[in-house]
Amino acid sequence: MRILLIAPIDTKDRFRGGISQYASTILSNNSNFWNSEIEFFPFNNCIVNRKPGTNGKLSFRNILNFFKTRKLLSRELKKNNYDAIYLNTSYGAALLKDLFTLKKKYKKKYKIFLHIHFAGFNNIFTKNIVISKIIKKNILSRTTNIISLSSQFKKELVLKGFDENKISVLYNYFDPMLPSINEDFIINKYKNINKPITFLFVGSLDQRKGFYDLIETFKNLNPDKINLAICGKPNDYKSEYTLNEIKNNKIFNYYGYVSGNEKNNVFLKSNVLVLPSYAEGLPITILEALNFGLPIISTNVGAIPEIIDESIGILIKPGDLDGLRNTIAMFSNCNILKNTGINCLKQSKKYTFDEFSKNLINILKG
Repeated sequence: MRILLIAPIDTKDRFRGGISQYASTILSNNSNFWNSEIEFFPFNNCIVNRKPGTNGKLSFRNILNFFKTRKLLSRELKKNNYDAIYLNTSYGAALLKDLFTLKKKYKKKYKIFLHIHFAGFNNIFTKNIVISKIIKKNILSRTTNIISLSSQFKKELVLKGFDENKISVLYNYFDPMLPSINEDFIINKYKNINKPITFLFVGSLDQRKGFYDLIETFKNLNPDKINLAICGKPNDYKSEYTLNEIKNNKIFNYYGYVSGNEKNNVFLKSNVLVLPSYAEGLPITILEALNFGLPIISTNVGAIPEIIDESIGILIKPGDLDGLRNTIAMFSNCNILKNTGINCLKQSKKYTFDEFSKNLINILKG
């Protein structure tokens, strides 16, 4: 089964987000699928260099990227034989744009899997009734199957009139190349811990990820007791300004965009992952944190509530700064960190790449 995997594999100047990581890991572990007679072939739909923070916005370069993608996709499908198209997308205008790169006639020849890497129903379909209808119409006319990040989103799709038998739930995974952590490591980590406790944020530096809420919450706390490690690239001018504003505050440690061993080291040195997002799918960084035994502070959005329970973290409402501050204080206790960290390691076994691969194979061959 030859599958053309469409995703922003090379994002060029833009932030390398979860969809890019997701697609790249599948492609670099293609051999996991060969025994099931499945092979993925990459198609990058991020062709034109564009500024960070322009995702899903109407601009000349985004329009140019759309027409170039549509043209190159048509050429690729004429030149090579495939059994299926696997389109990875997000929500709103970006989702609609990605749908329009698929010509309606493709559905007659290929199985077309639409993987929506988001789980907020109103974000995906937008609150605009007209646009919502257009999105629904084009999902039905241009795709054959939907892959959802959460059970709740699947239920909402069924209520909207989509065929339940054509929708599959597939949770994300963490990178199989991450180091393996055991309980002894967690126990030793908190045996003689020296403060400050390190809270870790990994993601794009913008409003949707709750970055500014974090800055507001941490900036007046005691740097001798806690600090915040920030990993990610500025996604707009406001985030660049904010980074410059906090550069002399000892409570913040900014690492920029991290990957590989540098990223692993930041996780290993940290104690808690904090991601107070306003809207999400299922952030891979949360699954990575579980692998490293880091308790989770996040929000009850997207698929996160289906992953995080009170044994491994705490969820608050988006924008609840008091709740965020209180939760940070609670996770400054080493005994809580140790016990919760061990629970995180156990929970992480559900989100290995091997488990994910089995589930994806069942969906593609079902």
